[in-house]
Amino acid sequence: MPTYRDLPNREKELITRIFQPISFCFVTNEPIRSPTFYFAKGGLPNLQTAVLCGRIRTMHGDGPLIDVTQSSKRHFFFASRTVRNQIKGFSDDLTRDQLDDGFASSFFEVVGQHYGTVPQANHLHFEYTVPAGGPNRVTRRHWSGGTVVVGLMLTRDIVVRLVDRVLDDGAAIKIDGVEVVARSPSMQRLAIVNPTAYIASL
Repeated sequence: MPTYRDLPNREKELITRIFQPISFCFVTNEPIRSPTFYFAKGGLPNLQTAVLCGRIRTMHGDGPLIDVTQSSKRHFFFASRTVRNQIKGFSDDLTRDQLDDGFASSFFEVVGQHYGTVPQANHLHFEYTVPAGGPNRVTRRHWSGGTVVVGLMLTRDIVVRLVDRVLDDGAAIKIDGVEVVARSPSMQRLAIVNPTAYIASL
């Protein structure tokens, strides 16, 4: 399994740039696995506009993941699972042409006017990627499995230990949706569902 020190220079530099305490925004967690941490360059005020974003998934059926995106994301938050699932159903039905021609981004803009674009405790989360040079396009879409936790504070030491932990657990690394470091098989840790307890375990 690679350590941070072993990573190629490009991946190491991007991970260092995005995974900083000032860029931490919120966590999602669910009853069956350890939490996922979301970052946007410059932190919560830049959540919808930052052109460097990241996500550290600590536990999943597909394994842990360090995900870095070099273009902005749009985030939406839903208090109701029923409403979230309705929007998800519509999103899943969008055609490639609708994703590319501006219809989808216009739809999600309307969604953002009626639902939240700022993380709220216990809300459900959805994000999509806005490709560089394509403000009216929608690419990767991600529906978080868990609910939002806000108000946590991360120190530089915690962020370093978080990255080290998921690498030690065999995390894959993706840059702009492309896997650049494959997941390494490792022994599955027991889930620590509570984000505060997970941070304390690092």
